[in-house]
Amino acid sequence: MSKKFPSDEERLLTVTQVARWLGVAESTIYRWVKDGRFPVPICLGDPGNPHAAMRYRKGEIDEWLNARPKAKSTKDIFVPGPRDR
Repeated sequence: MSKKFPSDEERLLTVTQVARWLGVAESTIYRWVKDGRFPVPICLGDPGNPHAAMRYRKGEIDEWLNARPKAKSTKDIFVPGPRDR
């Protein structure tokens, strides 16, 4: 009998993993969720417990990323500083 591992999209990620992946602070993730701009995590324990484990579905994060506007080129996202001129 072989073990069934979750598919990549079904993987559950901690807020730390998501924040590192996106290159933002954990507080930014929490703020985006509160503002309704980011997927809501699932609760793995008692939802009434403020210390219950929360996880984000990787597939939902992928969908959120794919729905973001794409930059046309690097010059659209890079603003040269004084040292870059």
